[in-house]
Amino acid sequence: MTRYIGEFINTLTNLVYVIYAIHGIRSFRQKKNASAFRAIPYWGLMAVGICSAAFHGSLKYHTQMMDDLSMQLTTTPVLHRVLTVNSSQRTSTAVAILLSVLLVSFATFHVITDELILHSASFVVSVTIIGIRTMQLINLRTEPGAAARRQIWGLVKFGAVIFNVGYVVWLLDGWACEFLKSARAAIGLPWAFLLELHGWWHICTGIGAYIFIAVVDHLASGEDHRDIDRSFAWPAPWASRSIFAGKDIGVDEKRNLDDGESSVVIMSGELLKPEKDFSKDADKIIPEAQELAKSNVQAAIDKLSLLEKQARQASDLATTSRTIVTIVTISKESGDWSLLNDQVLLLSKKHGQLKQATTKMVQKVMEFLEDTPDVETKLSVIETLRTVTEGKIFVEVERARITRYLSHIKKSQGDLNSATDILCELQVETFGSMSRREKTEFILEQVALCIEKGDWTQAAILSRKINKRYFARKPKKTPEQLEKEQKEYEERVKTRASDEPMPEKDESVEDLKLRYYEQQITLAKHDHNYLDTCKHYRDVLDTESVEEDAERLRAVLARIVYYVVLAPYDNEQSDLLHRIQQDSRLSQVPTEARLLKLFTVHELMRWPEIAETFGPHLTSTDVFDKEQNPNDADAYTRWQDLRKRVIEHNVRVIAKYYTRIQTSRLTQLLDLTEDETEKYISDLVTSKTIYAKIDRPARVINFAKPRDADDVLNEWSGNMRSLLGLLERIDHLITKEEMMARIQPTKSEKVKA
Repeated sequence: MTRYIGEFINTLTNLVYVIYAIHGIRSFRQKKNASAFRAIPYWGLMAVGICSAAFHGSLKYHTQMMDDLSMQLTTTPVLHRVLTVNSSQRTSTAVAILLSVLLVSFATFHVITDELILHSASFVVSVTIIGIRTMQLINLRTEPGAAARRQIWGLVKFGAVIFNVGYVVWLLDGWACEFLKSARAAIGLPWAFLLELHGWWHICTGIGAYIFIAVVDHLASGEDHRDIDRSFAWPAPWASRSIFAGKDIGVDEKRNLDDGESSVVIMSGELLKPEKDFSKDADKIIPEAQELAKSNVQAAIDKLSLLEKQARQASDLATTSRTIVTIVTISKESGDWSLLNDQVLLLSKKHGQLKQATTKMVQKVMEFLEDTPDVETKLSVIETLRTVTEGKIFVEVERARITRYLSHIKKSQGDLNSATDILCELQVETFGSMSRREKTEFILEQVALCIEKGDWTQAAILSRKINKRYFARKPKKTPEQLEKEQKEYEERVKTRASDEPMPEKDESVEDLKLRYYEQQITLAKHDHNYLDTCKHYRDVLDTESVEEDAERLRAVLARIVYYVVLAPYDNEQSDLLHRIQQDSRLSQVPTEARLLKLFTVHELMRWPEIAETFGPHLTSTDVFDKEQNPNDADAYTRWQDLRKRVIEHNVRVIAKYYTRIQTSRLTQLLDLTEDETEKYISDLVTSKTIYAKIDRPARVINFAKPRDADDVLNEWSGNMRSLLGLLERIDHLITKEEMMARIQPTKSEKVKA
């Protein structure tokens, strides 16, 4: 114990929680399209360290409550993660709300009653569920006997052991407290720190908690198992290859071979060489089966099924893939689409079926969709493919494409609700094997369907999944740079592993950018959020294709001006207004430039004159309309809002130059009735844009804000300081003149000289 910290070592060792939490949060920055929600468990781990340090540093009752509740802050996000793997967004949200309600309820009950039984029981139940679900995920996401499974089991076993070691140390610290105190006093510093067993409890539980959080995130996100060494912090990489993993993982298992050069099977990060090569048998049997299929389809399939079984059991990927692709092709060419569906289901459920072979089969059947004789048959094949790909990460991209195909069919049939629900159930932002461009296209299509359906809230939520930085404008590249990048891309394609997604090519995304901001403008217009609409048009303006097209450039510039003057006045709107005015490109839209300038100077604008001068030009666009238009009711609303902004500008100008004014004179300046004048002044006062008080009996409006005693004294103090400064300067000038007069020669001295 020190003068400032209650328990120094117990406080210091909480840094373990914070350090591991920071490492986990920073690791997400290196991963493409990593959702911010995945970092919540690490923030909970950091909260454990901070709250525990606060308690051991202060030894206060309220910090003890924080220390107790911080454990629940860590386990609850992890519990949500393991319970919602592969769940829809609606289910995930419902589980999150339920767990949040339970967490708040338990926390409130614990703080009020200060009991530990329910608190401890809920913590044990959460940890137990997390442990059971983690074991299920390991069995689900890894192959039996695979090196990846041994690695992850090694991590889990090590985490459990070190967590229990910490628990035993904590029990010993409480049981032998007096003995440890006397031993530390006898040994002395610094070695006495080693007997601070509660500090070792913090270190052990910090490592164990980090390992479980990292393993759950790794399994739930479906990341490549070969990333364990790179993304996990020490001692996780060591634990994954230690005695806890069962046996060492050899160097050969870590090699990454290309699928086109070898029939090596890559399963969950492990490389399995085929026990026997059946390629020669396939070269002989497949042509025979294709010939036999012309007379007896079932016999041909049976013949190929025998070869498929032998190749599958021997882990011969090349032959297995060729065989099952031939089976589904024969089924399709027979014209019996029911047979095709049955074979796809049967082949996908074979024991130990190779993942890459299943992927190739699904891709092949997807090519058959355009050849189906009618919509019913096409829907049956799509439903079969969706059944086969459900819950399988290695075909998540194919499932997404099939689902989009089904959504297009539903939309063409006029069932917009079903089309939207089917497509929006996909959470493509979590798909690690899908390219970023394709993810963006999926999300844009989801947003478009929601807008068409009229579900504006869901459309806004989905649009936030797209990071605007993806659309950032890239500098132009020379032909040499483009050629170099093309060679590097081709090299990455050649050297990639068969289970890795295609590398992303650095290409223009202007088409996606324009689609995205078109949707954002639609959403902002629906909410009558003029300032956001203006910002979105400014982002559209920062596009090469728009800048090169003079007509589109003028249209975008005009709409930027329209929506910035339509936006309600505040500091942000005023700043944006002046920044837009400084844009030299406004000279291309002189009418809009003159309108914008009127809003930047403190001069009155008479609405009748504005309507007469700018009305014909403004109403010729699709933004404004002087009359109600059934095709676009918002155009008339925007015209009325423009009148409102002109009047509000005039009120601000009058409030700047007048301290008090007669109501009759004010209504004359604003071209309004007395009731309308009071309404506009009241609105501006409510929004705290101006200060005003209306004296109805005297028919006078005061704009002078009353000052309290502090303001008066501050002004008097400032005036006195200024006055004293002037007096000091005058004294200095007088002294200077006197000194100059003394050193100048007199007339008698001049005569003598």
